[in-house]
Amino acid sequence: MPSADDILANNLGDALGQAQKFVFSGIVSAALLVLLSFDSPELISLKQKIKVERFGEVAPGMAAIILWLTYLISGFLANAAITRITDITSRINSDEMTKAMLTRFSIVTLESATLRVSAALLAPVLLLISYTVEQARGAIPPTVIIAALGILAISAPYVVLAFRLVKPLKVRG
Repeated sequence: MPSADDILANNLGDALGQAQKFVFSGIVSAALLVLLSFDSPELISLKQKIKVERFGEVAPGMAAIILWLTYLISGFLANAAITRITDITSRINSDEMTKAMLTRFSIVTLESATLRVSAALLAPVLLLISYTVEQARGAIPPTVIIAALGILAISAPYVVLAFRLVKPLKVRG
């Protein structure tokens, strides 16, 4: 029968993988939004639909909504995974086992704080690029204050994540 630490170590590995997956999912969603920003006028004029896995063929506007939601939810889930990692590491009785588990490769366990924070902020930077492309193309801009608040709100999960990743994950001792 596995010990409690063995179960926690297995759960920690799972949580590290989840954190990586959700950060990566946010980055990919934001990158696809950038590509969609470049291609959407042509797709709209040709009345062309975009195939989205599990949704079928959708209009470019609906594809953008799906990508925005994926981006936002991924940010919240990445933060939830970090909370789970922190909780699990505080419960493992063996500091050596915790240190060993934190050697598993994941965005959140990278040695360099610069790389951890950059990975967390890449998705909002790509989102900002997407917004800039839309504005350069002549999209009707909201007021500057509303645009700034909107960008801040939609980037909030990733900004919080970046602050949480400034310091490396801790071992109790």
